[in-house]
Amino acid sequence: MIENKKGILMIRGFFLALCGGLLLSNSVWAELATNSEAKPLETFAPDYPLEALLDGQSGRVELLLSIDEQGDVVWVEVVDAEPAGVFEGAAVAASKKYRYAPKLDFGKPIPTEAMVTIEFDPEAANKWWDPAAIERLRQRVQEIPYHQEWVVFTDTVTIESDIEPADVHAVALLFDDDLMALNVKPIIWGDEEARQQIPDFAAQLNNIIDDVRAQYQKFPGVFQRYHHIFSARNHPPQLINTIDSVNSTNTDNNKSRSFRLTINQAGRVEKWEPLTNDRRYDFPFIKDDVDQELSQLKFIPAYRDGQAVASTINMHWQVTFMEPRAVKKIAMVNNRHHSMARSWIKVAALINENGGVEQSKVIKASDDDLMPLMQNLMDILIFEEQGHLSQILQVLTYGGDGD
Repeated sequence: MIENKKGILMIRGFFLALCGGLLLSNSVWAELATNSEAKPLETFAPDYPLEALLDGQSGRVELLLSIDEQGDVVWVEVVDAEPAGVFEGAAVAASKKYRYAPKLDFGKPIPTEAMVTIEFDPEAANKWWDPAAIERLRQRVQEIPYHQEWVVFTDTVTIESDIEPADVHAVALLFDDDLMALNVKPIIWGDEEARQQIPDFAAQLNNIIDDVRAQYQKFPGVFQRYHHIFSARNHPPQLINTIDSVNSTNTDNNKSRSFRLTINQAGRVEKWEPLTNDRRYDFPFIKDDVDQELSQLKFIPAYRDGQAVASTINMHWQVTFMEPRAVKKIAMVNNRHHSMARSWIKVAALINENGGVEQSKVIKASDDDLMPLMQNLMDILIFEEQGHLSQILQVLTYGGDGD
């Protein structure tokens, strides 16, 4: 009996040791299970570069992502791209918004790296945007007429005059275009009473529409978007045929100008002289180029006591030599929302001097359901104070960075 009991005790001890070993093994496996590589939780399709999309160009980009302990992408490096110089920017922008379950080392989140490859296929892209819109853009880009001409950009123009505005009644206008087609009926901010304060409102409106239409026919997408119709007792000259539909930094061959100009009663440049000691303007062929450039400018002349008068101003501005390649680049910038792999909405607003929204209009959206929601949001937005009335036209995006 005793030996049997010993045997039983020995077996029981062996059984307990075995169970303890199994329990220990389970604990080890539990710890090992807390080791894992980073896993993607949320990814975003890249916005297709519009020029590549119009050309039907495909490609791929290989990226190395640095991921922190929270699973955020903190650094992106391009390892390889085919073709080079086309898709890298779109791939990097998309991958920076990725979210990961972080890598775990014995249950502790740690930084890590991950390799990803993003493919760009114009055929597969159709599920993200309207192919008919892309085809329309492709046709319009091919139809761009050939011109070579200096144009002036409003977003860089500064006019200095000794005439202070007085008794001004003004109405703001905003022209919109989409898919490189101009809507010749502008948004008119202001009530009927404001328009009635301007005796020749209808005539001024028709003249502006004709000017904008002529600009757009020459350079599709390149035109003066923001205008004012006004009457005043006193007012300095106002430049009315420049370009503000695109930022001049999106163009090539930019040159700065700083001149003292004499504007006659018809709103044309009568005389000019440089405000800098640039000896280039001593050369006859340079002077001829400037004469040609300035002859294209149109002003509303200065007004004193309600009468148009000649005046002298200092004007600083930016010009660029416009050609089809530059116009095509502008078309890509102005229409890039059509290549976005996320929702977008185009809005316009009149902003008062304190940065509040005076009036607003939702123009177009990738999804019609977004329009009433955005209209309500516009009423409560606050913008940077400018100290004067201003207009904006913006494309806002959802699911990524806005414009």
